[in-house]
Amino acid sequence: MSPAERKRFDLRFLLRLRLILLVPLLFAAGCAQTRSLDAGDAFQRPTGEVTVLLMPADVEISLLTTGGLLEPNAAWTEQGRRNVVAALKAEMEERNIKVVSYADDSNPTYEVEPEHLQLVKLHEAVGGAIALHKFIPALALPTKKDKFDWTLGEGVQRLRESHGGNYALFVYAEDSFSSEGRVALTVALAILGVGIQGGQQIAFASLVDMDSGSVVWFNVLNSGVGDLRDPELARGTIDTLLDSAPL
Repeated sequence: MSPAERKRFDLRFLLRLRLILLVPLLFAAGCAQTRSLDAGDAFQRPTGEVTVLLMPADVEISLLTTGGLLEPNAAWTEQGRRNVVAALKAEMEERNIKVVSYADDSNPTYEVEPEHLQLVKLHEAVGGAIALHKFIPALALPTKKDKFDWTLGEGVQRLRESHGGNYALFVYAEDSFSSEGRVALTVALAILGVGIQGGQQIAFASLVDMDSGSVVWFNVLNSGVGDLRDPELARGTIDTLLDSAPL
């Protein structure tokens, strides 16, 4: 693993750990549930045509082993990424919103330009911070306790200059599926009255103003059902995730 890949792995691991620890505090198990936040009266949608820059969807699909470890599956992940991108575009089309893709979505090997890579990483960090500090009262930040005030900074303006758009849409999604051993263990422990975590979906999305860099809307989703590998089910997940989006 190269240094860049190791750094990326470490960032994803920390974000996953934060979300996994957070989810049980926010949601009950079962069907898909969401918790959203927005800028409220501070948000003013532009008049006329609205263009959304679709940032590369950060998707990972894994196998949940008997011991509870997540083993990423490259083929599943690529299929899930394609399905998520298609679902995002379909959702925007239904809302009569023009979509500009950051890169060639059909190419699984495309890379985020170096000057924008930090922005993508920053979004993951900010998204994790929003989920942690806005949804758990005990961890609320004093300066942000009564307002939704988060930003990705001036780097977004450079992104607008090179790619255009009124808003940038960032999506992070993970899906996992229990192995046969995990399923057998779940059944055996259930007989003894002990419950363990099975596969689940965790996702969040952010809508960012391309002029100011401000996050104007954020939503986090958790589900014990669904399958991003299936186009129809992936569309259902994205519909739920974006349901409260203000555009």
